[in-house]
Amino acid sequence: MKYSIFIKQLFVVAKSKWLFYAIQGHVFSLASFEIVSNLKKKTHGFKTILDVGFNSGQFTGVISHFYSIAYIFAFDPIPN
Repeated sequence: MKYSIFIKQLFVVAKSKWLFYAIQGHVFSLASFEIVSNLKKKTHGFKTILDVGFNSGQFTGVISHFYSIAYIFAFDPIPN
């Protein structure tokens, strides 16, 4: 069971450009990277992005890299 999960994760990393960005020094959450890179393929761009549930900012880091000219409003409705 654990072996098959590892193979699936290895496949996700291999098919995405996540490793390429990681080598260049851009550290992104793999899940956030997959979401944003798939979104980038299907859209032309955004002018404004809302990140509701900011938490530690993983998604915001990725989205700001791919959509550098967009205004990003990130907040956490339940702060610590």
